[in-house]
Amino acid sequence: MNSIEQAYWKHIASMSGQERVARTLALFDSVTMMIASKIRRTHPDAEGQELNRQIAMQLYRRDPDVQTLLRE
Repeated sequence: MNSIEQAYWKHIASMSGQERVARTLALFDSVTMMIASKIRRTHPDAEGQELNRQIAMQLYRRDPDVQTLLRE
């Protein structure tokens, strides 16, 4: 493990559980916004539930059971 990774994990270990959850949620929001932006470039009319469905299709693209549910 390099010094950057060590510093990162030291910082994570110093955070409270609530801070770690908040960091995780912030990262998830960022990923979701990036995926939504990508989808909007190819499907500019996607909104609401359809946009959310397409985001979920990307997030769970390697889970065939979830993919089946999202297509129904």
